Amino acid sequence: MSHSRSFRGFTLVELLVVIAIIGTLVGLLLPAVQTARESARRSQCSNNLKQWGLAMHMHHNARNWLPHAQSRQNPPGSENATVPNSGTSVGPYRTFVIALWPYLEQQSQSDAFDVSRRATDQTVNASGRSNLATIAEPAPHYYCPSDAPGTIMRAGAPRCRANYVVNWGPDTAYPVTGSTKARQAPFGFLTRGSSTMATSFVPWRSMWSDVTDGLSKTLLMSETRFPEPTYGEDPRGDVFFALGAPYFATFSTPNSSRDYHAWTPTNDPALPLSSGNMGIVARSRHPGGVNAVMCDGAVTFIPDSVSLAVWSAMGSMNQGDSVSAP
Repeated sequence: MSHSRSFRGFTLVELLVVIAIIGTLVGLLLPAVQTARESARRSQCSNNLKQWGLAMHMHHNARNWLPHAQSRQNPPGSENATVPNSGTSVGPYRTFVIALWPYLEQQSQSDAFDVSRRATDQTVNASGRSNLATIAEPAPHYYCPSDAPGTIMRAGAPRCRANYVVNWGPDTAYPVTGSTKARQAPFGFLTRGSSTMATSFVPWRSMWSDVTDGLSKTLLMSETRFPEPTYGEDPRGDVFFALGAPYFATFSTPNSSRDYHAWTPTNDPALPLSSGNMGIVARSRHPGGVNAVMCDGAVTFIPDSVSLAVWSAMGSMNQGDSVSAP
């Protein structure tokens, strides 16, 4: 006598075998689906960086120079290293993002922004919006889809974060007090007249002719990774605030080392952050590396395994150390 039960012609044993096979197939399929999804997200991230690179070129074509990465006075770049500029006297707090709005199909945001006021100003202007409301409007090209699209900087004045930041070169971000820094990268601060973070940093602007190492061999922009939402004051990805971190540096290879900033709120354990040196490493949530756009507008994926010598050379624009992206 058989003790096997029958279910519409299948025995219980046969059903268990079928279920086991289905489970195995699902287990094999899920990693492939996840890989395909990440590949699509990485491709979209690459397209976003392509838009930023094209916007930089259109800005240069229109103005004959690249935008200042960070500026606290109006007009941009008019800071004086000998004049303190902090507290309520701080100027517009503008970064490169606002300068590029007209070239990123964000003309309405550009028209609404009052350049005579700082970016976090809450005064409703003639457009019917305040500067703060304008910089709190998310745009798809701000975000890598592998990270956290739509992320807002919640601390203080709410504003968008963005995953795409400019190249600050092969050393840390700021000159020491009372010094002038070598212009090694497309973006940076030239002089510093005070030890206070909010005062007297003078930005430089660059032209393509300054990139003597070659446009195809010099980094323009790369990625930064957002902290988890509970770490709302973390400066990484804070691209609209002149005291945030709208930059990366090539003093260490992608996704490596510790980041440094003048203010160190509660840290995301996955993204260590310490005070001093002012250096933020290029980071992403893509397995194995980061996307980057070169000064010629070409986008490439840089593996975490890139040598520090090559990565550092890619960060400089005029040191005679031209190398090709790996």
